[in-house]
Amino acid sequence: MGLDMFLDAKLYLSEFREDNGEREKILEMFPEIKLTGNVNYVELRFQAGYWRKANAIHAWFCNNIMDGVDDARPMLVSRDDLKELRHLC
Repeated sequence: MGLDMFLDAKLYLSEFREDNGEREKILEMFPEIKLTGNVNYVELRFQAGYWRKANAIHAWFCNNIMDGVDDARPMLVSRDDLKELRHLC
C-alpha cells in the first residue's frame, strides 16, 4: 500500500456572463480555454494537495470521510473537514 493521496479543488463560476467581466478574467488566466456562445457556468479544477506515506492522515480520511472503507474512489471533503484535519495536525 503506497498511501499516496491527492486533494483536488473545484471552483464553480455560475452565471458566467460577458457583461460582468468574468469571461475576460477567466480567459486571461487560462488562455487555452476556447469559449463560444453563451456559457452559464465554468468549472475550474486543480490539484490542491498531494502527500504520501502519511498513514495518520490516510487513516483520518478513511475514518472520517470514507466511512471506514478504503476503496480509492473520489470523496467529497468539505472546507470544515479540512479545517478539522489542519487543527488535529
